[in-house]
Amino acid sequence: MDALYGLGVGLMLRWVKGINTLVLGQVLLAVVAAFVMIQRTTANLDFWLIDHQTRWLRQQMPQQIPNDVVVVGMDEDFLGSVREPVALLHPHMARFLQAMALARPSVVGMDVVLPRQSYRFLAPIDAPEVNYDLILVKALFQSKVAVPVVIAKTWDGDAGKFRDILVDYIAAARRPGGDAESDARGSAIVCADDDGVMRRYPGAWCQPDGEAITLSAKMAAFAGNRQTWEGYINFAAGPPISYVPLGDVLRWLEAGDETKLRSTFGARPVLLGPILGFEDRHEVPVELAAWEPGNRHVPGVLIHAQALRSMMNTGLTQETPLVMNLALALLGTLLWWFRSFWRGLLVFLFALAALPVASTVLLSHGLIMPTVTGLLCGALALASRFSMVAVGNAREKNFLRRSFGGAVSPQVMKQILAGNIRPGQKAERIRACVLFADIRDFTERSEKMQAERLIELLNKYFSSMTAAIHKNNGTVDKFIGDGLMALFGAPGALECPERNAMEAAQEMLERLQGVNQELVREGEQPLRIGIGIHSGELVVGYVGSSERHEYTAIGDVVNVASRLEGLTKAMQYSIVCSDVVAAAIGHPDMLVDLGEQQVKGRSAVRIFGWNPSVIATH
Repeated sequence: MDALYGLGVGLMLRWVKGINTLVLGQVLLAVVAAFVMIQRTTANLDFWLIDHQTRWLRQQMPQQIPNDVVVVGMDEDFLGSVREPVALLHPHMARFLQAMALARPSVVGMDVVLPRQSYRFLAPIDAPEVNYDLILVKALFQSKVAVPVVIAKTWDGDAGKFRDILVDYIAAARRPGGDAESDARGSAIVCADDDGVMRRYPGAWCQPDGEAITLSAKMAAFAGNRQTWEGYINFAAGPPISYVPLGDVLRWLEAGDETKLRSTFGARPVLLGPILGFEDRHEVPVELAAWEPGNRHVPGVLIHAQALRSMMNTGLTQETPLVMNLALALLGTLLWWFRSFWRGLLVFLFALAALPVASTVLLSHGLIMPTVTGLLCGALALASRFSMVAVGNAREKNFLRRSFGGAVSPQVMKQILAGNIRPGQKAERIRACVLFADIRDFTERSEKMQAERLIELLNKYFSSMTAAIHKNNGTVDKFIGDGLMALFGAPGALECPERNAMEAAQEMLERLQGVNQELVREGEQPLRIGIGIHSGELVVGYVGSSERHEYTAIGDVVNVASRLEGLTKAMQYSIVCSDVVAAAIGHPDMLVDLGEQQVKGRSAVRIFGWNPSVIATH
């Protein structure tokens, strides 16, 4: 305990050294945050959260769209009702275009694969009315006068280019003008993110030729909204999509029901595409097909329809700027500076609740803010800081043990490391047991021994006695010349401190025999000691000045224990304890009642002596 005054200085030096560690840690965390954000390491986790937010917005805050898209489906019922193979559906597509010319939609998109070759050889020379090529070319040419038509082009992976379409169809659908913008073709290719889900608009990043001319973009351009599109499809916009069967459209045309056609399709974008059970299916974040609740694996034509919905109403959803995302990630790393783990955890839990709410609000306004990286950076900073503090505390405790282990007892050290004993702490009154031990006739012995030899003898004796006290959960309070004072029940409470003190006293006598055997071999006289034990209420705490203090105990209990040790020689017992101690341990047979004895400075005390012969007979 004498060396505790140096503790504050040592900790201050370690704190100053730790500042550089904190700065370095912040720099490393910032580098990690920037790398994770730029490399989009957590993209799949961000997408998972965004998908859930999109579904929640779709259910709880549906976005109404005034200019909705109508999907006409070439479903299995229709394909089963016609006798032509899929490659020869020209007459039916021509009739569909005739119906659209009557309905007057804003634009028509044909998400179907048009033939690359001519089938005119199937028609007799004298029957041009069954010329498949001529039927479709004529319909395309006539319908584009009333409504713009966009035809889809698909990629031919084997040829490494877009699949050829019969030039007659391309020419028939082309809008007036000779530039590229009059070309009535748009790519039908869609691309999934790394997790297999379609979210992003399939712009230049997706198209094999690097051009951002898609089926939906060309339809939007022909409908009067021409621009370069980049971003995410807004899957929160509009309700689930229903489709009008192509068979119904053709029946309305045959019946001459122009009113029905105009009320269903008039002034609205229309998309024709296959609606089949297993072909051309893609996973999207929401349940987009109204006729298939619970299924997010939808026909490709619905993806084009949702993209067109976004373009014609809310616009594509954009991601927040990279600099803003980086700032969010770096903000999360500031949790590194929280020394208190629980305060840092509280801030992190607040961010864990607030950021998803904020990003949901932004998503409803067309902005995607990746929040997972920021949260992960915060968690990493908090965990790193906690780990560093834990390692630092462990090193600090080891440092204290190494530096002050010989200056204080293990019980005191344990309480210091636990923060239960601190300089400036108020004293407290507790019930504990005090043990005093002293070497008999030590003054006479010291007069005959050299100082060096005397110190060596005391160190050997105190080492043995201290081990006995510590083994029985006692605390060596101080050494006083050839005597020592020990506490039991302070600073750490014990169930029966009197029993611990008595057992420690007995072990001290046993260990003394070993010390004496060594002294006899060295030609020295053996040692004899007396031990006094008393218990009761005493005051423990720091005693001294701010510059020099020690943890100790004071009170009448200390004085009585010291006086009882002084009676051991007169009573001819190595261990003498008070009636309080004897009562606490149940008055065992090994204790001999010595009656009341006068104690200097106070009233008489009833004492008991320890009789080792009783133990030997048991």
